[in-house]
Amino acid sequence: MVNLAMLLTVFLCGTWVAERTSLTTLIGYTPQAQWLLPSALLILVCGFKKQRRLLALNILGFLVLGWLLLGFTVPTGRARENSRAFSLMTYNIHHGDGGWDEIQNLIKKRKPTVFCLQEANAVGRYGWPVTEVSGYHLVRAGGLVIGSRLAILDSRVVSLAPGTADALEATLANGITVVTVQLKSFAVERVAKKNLGSVPGHLNNIALIHSRQAARLVESYQHNPNVVICGDFNGPPRGSVYRSLTKSFNDLFAQSGWGPGYTYPSSLPLLRIDYAFSSGLAPVSAEVIDSQLSDHRPVIFELQPR
Repeated sequence: MVNLAMLLTVFLCGTWVAERTSLTTLIGYTPQAQWLLPSALLILVCGFKKQRRLLALNILGFLVLGWLLLGFTVPTGRARENSRAFSLMTYNIHHGDGGWDEIQNLIKKRKPTVFCLQEANAVGRYGWPVTEVSGYHLVRAGGLVIGSRLAILDSRVVSLAPGTADALEATLANGITVVTVQLKSFAVERVAKKNLGSVPGHLNNIALIHSRQAARLVESYQHNPNVVICGDFNGPPRGSVYRSLTKSFNDLFAQSGWGPGYTYPSSLPLLRIDYAFSSGLAPVSAEVIDSQLSDHRPVIFELQPR
């Protein structure tokens, strides 16, 4: 019972208290699988000692709370594909460290109608920026790139919060507005190496910045049913920042993807921090692509206007 109470406390702290304190931010933003390890060990002990009631109770708690903590999704909101459907890929390419040619080959292989890149301001050993991709119209701002097979009618930079990276918006020939973002990274390890005592204040500061960035996105796009907002949100599918976004937009992977949708780190994904949100576009499918060309895995969506 103590173990199940601990799991429930972890879930409530990471989901509802969340970014209000540095401790609960850390609880909610770290890989949730770690909290299930004591429960898994207890199940083994109960099985070895043949304590059937305790075994059944712990298995049930493990399954229910594990499902919630790990963020498993089933595609309950899929739409049927029609002639207006288009595909969108979002990908933090980590400055192309995996090789820009290889990243282009991945794009060509999956053939998305639209792709959105983050951390594309300098690619490869020589720091070349992403300037062209065969078959795509491109717009860029800083480390953000939007590529489209359809004509780009207009584009602009949208300021999210003072002192933070902006969002990049493009209006396509099919009437869809695509917005790509990269919310500020927590970079806890780097801060801890410099000054461990500054970590709580750093966590609180980044959580506040995320809240302001999310509020700006909601303010700018909540009344546009033909917008899709995608990118690296540097946060899990729980907590107050995520809730503020999903009050106005649908989490398209949660509606149309299978499993936890983990994208980071690419070598052993334990966190879902790359998303696509929309209020008016219906998701047909969503898939995390198995690729280790970056520290993130790309996600591809099939979408259509309702």
